Amino acid sequence: YDRVIGTEDGSTGTIRTADAVFVSLGANDFVAGELPDGFVPAYVSLLEQIRLQHPDALIACIWPQLPDPSETSLARSAIDAAIAERTAAGDTQVTGADLELDELVDLACDNYHPGPQTHALMADKTIQFLNAELGW
Repeated sequence: YDRVIGTEDGSTGTIRTADAVFVSLGANDFVAGELPDGFVPAYVSLLEQIRLQHPDALIACIWPQLPDPSETSLARSAIDAAIAERTAAGDTQVTGADLELDELVDLACDNYHPGPQTHALMADKTIQFLNAELGW
């Protein structure tokens, strides 16, 4: 994450400040149906790093959509806990992003990841989210 160009050592810094940064992590962490040790503090730490790089950006934490609703709920609770910590620390520009679809239209990678049509629907939801949050 800390590289401007992922394959180049030493390429740190910020090319330009972002209006919004999306964080989409954690789905695999909850497949076992329990909160992984250290998840929330590590997530908070990442949010702090993002804030340092993008002091004015909206940070949108995407709640994962998992096949098991109880896993989805657990993941959302953990991410909400990280958001609450940042909010309590005075960061008012971090929020959850509900990009959940009514259904995953197609799956890829052994039926565990969204396929092209599902990605297109997720992109539409992302645009709607940015319109609502940033007035775009």
